[in-house]
Amino acid sequence: MERLNSLRKGMTQDEVRSALGPPTRIYPGQWTYQRPLVFGFVNIHWQADGTYDGEFNYERF
Repeated sequence: MERLNSLRKGMTQDEVRSALGPPTRIYPGQWTYQRPLVFGFVNIHWQADGTYDGEFNYERF
């Protein structure tokens, strides 16, 4: 959560990748992070210009 909370709106994809590491899956307008042995995932959303929109979804299951 500390790394997620360090993200700021307008960050580039390289900046987010530097903070969180490579995404597990890449979808149009969204990156998904899922880690082994962690029950849940995080979706990072992108603006049309390719920068971070300041929102993420953290889903636990």
